[in-house]
Amino acid sequence: MHESKESEFSLYDLFVPLTLKKVIIFLITIGVVVFFNAFFNGFVWDDIGYILLNNELHRFNLLHLFGLKEFTSGGYFRPISAIYFSLFYNLFGSHAFFYHFFQISLHITNACLVYIFFSKFFKNTTAFLLAVLFLIHPIQTEAVVYIGDSQSELLFLFGITALLISLKEKFATKDFVITAILLLLALLTKETGILFVLFITLFQYLVKKRKELTFVLYSLLVIGSYLFIRLVLVKSFFEKNLTSPIGNVSLGERLLNLPNVFFYYLKTFFYPVTLGIDQRWTVTAIDLQHFYFPLFLDLVFLLAIGVVGFILYKNKKQTFLFFVFFAVWFLVSIGMLLQIFPLDMTVSERWFYIPMVGMLGIIGYAIQLISFSNKNIFRYFSITVGMIVVILSVRTMVRTTNWVDTITLYSHDIRVDDNYDLEDNLGTEYAYAGRYKEALPYLQKGVKMAPHSTNIYNLASAYYQLGYYTQAEYYYMLTLKQDDEPDLKRQMTRNAYNGLAQVYVLHKDPKEANVFMTEVLKRYPTSGTFWAYLAITDYKLGNQEKALNEAKKAREILHNSSTEKLYQLILKKKPLDLHQ
Repeated sequence: MHESKESEFSLYDLFVPLTLKKVIIFLITIGVVVFFNAFFNGFVWDDIGYILLNNELHRFNLLHLFGLKEFTSGGYFRPISAIYFSLFYNLFGSHAFFYHFFQISLHITNACLVYIFFSKFFKNTTAFLLAVLFLIHPIQTEAVVYIGDSQSELLFLFGITALLISLKEKFATKDFVITAILLLLALLTKETGILFVLFITLFQYLVKKRKELTFVLYSLLVIGSYLFIRLVLVKSFFEKNLTSPIGNVSLGERLLNLPNVFFYYLKTFFYPVTLGIDQRWTVTAIDLQHFYFPLFLDLVFLLAIGVVGFILYKNKKQTFLFFVFFAVWFLVSIGMLLQIFPLDMTVSERWFYIPMVGMLGIIGYAIQLISFSNKNIFRYFSITVGMIVVILSVRTMVRTTNWVDTITLYSHDIRVDDNYDLEDNLGTEYAYAGRYKEALPYLQKGVKMAPHSTNIYNLASAYYQLGYYTQAEYYYMLTLKQDDEPDLKRQMTRNAYNGLAQVYVLHKDPKEANVFMTEVLKRYPTSGTFWAYLAITDYKLGNQEKALNEAKKAREILHNSSTEKLYQLILKKKPLDLHQ
């Protein structure tokens, strides 16, 4: 009996009092356990092109990185993200473990800061629960294990730190300066950093009732500095080239999607069973399933927020404005995801990283309305919350296993939203792995669903690798006929001509191939590769002297082992060893 009491005392003492030190230890432990699998995952999805194959990112130079097109064009301006990834690549290369380690560490740090933030409004136990939910919720998984989205954690770190500083009762000049710098860093990390500028200003004037214009002036200074760097110094403008279906329809058509998009985030938060990346679905008609039903549930949720606010206003007026602050936080940040302004995808779980705090704040005040004077109510509530945390943690742990590699991720998520992009991406990954027979059905389906130059070219390449040269030629030709934005058009046209050159030179009559390569060189007269192909056709036709001159030109333009070997073989009149 004595040992039982001692055991109970130790467990109680573990949590009470719930100090900041204990909270940090608990959050670190929980975070490491829940995301442990992710430490050993590889680079997936856009990580490959975004980081590993982005040669410009591999040179660490601050001025260069502020103008790096991958991060500062197409409507994006994220130089701090470019610096972050460039620094990591130069330190750790292609070792994914270190990227995951620091990204998960950032997320755990953010959860600790979220606890400190919530502890300003709620009891320590409530703040701790909300911080745990922020840490382990399955909707966070994409933002935490997708290396390419490390910018979400980085942006949030800058923003929440600035917000915490702004909560101080006495605000010195140095606090304004530090806050302004942090907000500018948030904006330069990702455009949604503007939300923290709004939140800080809103809190000061709505909750703190500060009438002076200091915070407005500092906010304008931050935004002005950002615009000066972006528009004047770097000349990165706000145009955006979207390839997603929802990004290419009118505002009216996008508004049809608003109820279902809003409902998607609510459903995924409260019932995170179905999780998937790269969702490109659209609602094209007003019907029960995709419009009226989600609209009804959206309104029920908004009504629930209103009811909680009304009860707080009637009974706890001192907390009402805090509740309004979190409600505005949630509604404004989720409003940016509702396709009023078109986005790259229809929905994305990683975009919920900032709205999550507003949602948790609303839930925190809803919990405060529950009376825990009855011990049974407290006991049942504690058991229920514990079960929810365990279930959510297990769901997150399972979800991290889907991210182990790209083929595993695509194979799983294609069942959530089967779209042309996932079909093409999965097919391309199989092709990269040399599994062309497995790649072909996915590439064919992707082209059938939404043909464009990239997936048509990928299908042509797969046909070529499988030895179906007639089909390869057809799809290479079809690639040339696609309309694209200028940079992509130039790239895909060059790729398609290169593919056609292989078909003609290696698998067609030399005379036909010679005529074809002569025409191609009129378009690309400085291509060493195409001069080499022309040399091969002339050598096959017995034009040794002409072939030698063409091989010499190829070697001068593109001096490598292949062009050197070709030149020497033709010079010595030896047979060419042409591999398919």
